[in-house]
Amino acid sequence: MTNSDPVLSSFRRGIAALSCAAAASLLLPACGDASAAYAPTVDGMRSYALSLMDACAAGDQAALDALAEQMVLPAADAWFAQHFPADKAAALTAEYEALLPQFSGLGAVLATNYGEGKTELEVTMLKDAADASAHGNGAQQAAFAAMTEMAPLFTIVMKAPGAERGWRLWSFVHDGTAFRMIGKMRAAG
Repeated sequence: MTNSDPVLSSFRRGIAALSCAAAASLLLPACGDASAAYAPTVDGMRSYALSLMDACAAGDQAALDALAEQMVLPAADAWFAQHFPADKAAALTAEYEALLPQFSGLGAVLATNYGEGKTELEVTMLKDAADASAHGNGAQQAAFAAMTEMAPLFTIVMKAPGAERGWRLWSFVHDGTAFRMIGKMRAAG
């Protein structure tokens, strides 16, 4: 990735406007570094998503696949059981397990969207039911309504420069180690 990439150049200009201490906390990990630690914040999710976009722009399919593989939630059944009532947790675990085969093709889908000009990034974090009601979709609202232990939900939107809408990838959680894709959680509703 060169410094002349317009997406990253725009992002880096924004970082330059921050104080040195704040900018240091937002530095991007190396392209495709699937072991990099990302903070459980909007900026952390943005850094992770920019790593995905770096890999797309570089045509680095191996890095893209490694970053997509990192999205898998280990012990999904335990995570859902911790955050939802038993009946919902079982249904959500089944929904998640059905989603897993799609992860192997996610890198290609991200690269296709990037290749179609969706080079701008929007990241949102929903902290609770009020956020979901104001900024989330129906499935995210239902998930928050069913949660017994709240966990912020993150969404990535890749869009063309100046576009209001784009391709959405949701929902992600941070499990204390990394961002993990947990899917749409329609079984919560």
